[in-house]
Amino acid sequence: MTRTKWTDRERVMVTDLLREGYSYAAVSKIISEDGIIRTSNSIRHQVRRGHIILPTEDRLRAVHTSVSQVPDVYFADKRSEERRFNWREWTPAIQSMQKLKKAAGWSQTEATVKIKTDRPVIIQFLSDLHLGSYGVNYDAFKALTDYILSTPNLYVMLLGDEVDFFHKNFPSAEAIFSQVMSPEEQVMFFESWLEEIKDKVLCITWGNHSEAWAEKIGFGISFLKDIKAKIAPYFNGIGKARIFVNDIEYIFVLSHFFKGFSMYNPLHGVFNAARMVTDGDIFAQGHIHEPAIGKIYIRGKQTTGLRCGSIKVDDNYGRRYFTPHTLKVDYPSVVLNHEYKDANPFFDGESALQSVAGVFPFISNK
Repeated sequence: MTRTKWTDRERVMVTDLLREGYSYAAVSKIISEDGIIRTSNSIRHQVRRGHIILPTEDRLRAVHTSVSQVPDVYFADKRSEERRFNWREWTPAIQSMQKLKKAAGWSQTEATVKIKTDRPVIIQFLSDLHLGSYGVNYDAFKALTDYILSTPNLYVMLLGDEVDFFHKNFPSAEAIFSQVMSPEEQVMFFESWLEEIKDKVLCITWGNHSEAWAEKIGFGISFLKDIKAKIAPYFNGIGKARIFVNDIEYIFVLSHFFKGFSMYNPLHGVFNAARMVTDGDIFAQGHIHEPAIGKIYIRGKQTTGLRCGSIKVDDNYGRRYFTPHTLKVDYPSVVLNHEYKDANPFFDGESALQSVAGVFPFISNK
């Protein structure tokens, strides 16, 4: 093809068209109708060489503008044009799911237990068994289980951390490798034991080892709460158990632990809950591994506080960060009078049993 030089007329015509907003391709098509054959690349070259002078914005428009004869693009079924969201329409569905979730849930905040008896009732609190750890005294655990099963009118409340459950995200590898059973084996061990003592269990709470840690990893669920709730009322937080001994009501407020800690008062968190959280007669928690009992007056009423010990008595992690002493296996108990309202705490079930046996020797398990 023979190239012809650009004429001044051609440059003026092209310049006017480009300034009107036509693209290089569109200009090439328009001038071809007048017999002028110039490709879009040829026009672009004239602009770049400065033979056709355009302001910067006109040059950019010439590059990006489509041929004017092409129809505007539109979306016939663009989703955003039809989309709508109204919170009022969603609210009934959300409320319906809330009802379904509540109906399917394992946990409760209150429970009522009625005991008909002609003798006092002993409530033994068990917490922080840490089954699966090398540090657990399994001889003491077997003896404790046999004692629970063989003692009439003695019932237990489990306050969490029944298994050790140290996992890979825990900051101490020493604690993780101090487990004699895998997490799966710990669950099976606990489930088997719980099935054996189920007739003695009045209620069960959550724990940080047993539930909270499992909920933070994996799928965010804990299988232990399902196992627990099938045996007795389960509290996934602070729970209130109303225990009726005959017609006498004793209100227990339970949790794995309550907020508040004092190095001078081991029951600070327990009695703080009695003052600030809710009303009750007996407040009990676990978690710290060092037992404590006490009775004080709050709002003119006798209030009993208890903190559980642990059967995990030989623990390197615990000796390093909590106490250098080998802990004694003590699980506080409370004796509930069956004739008039009176709750007396003891450091362990044996002491509670001895106090009752002095008055009712026929209930002794000796």
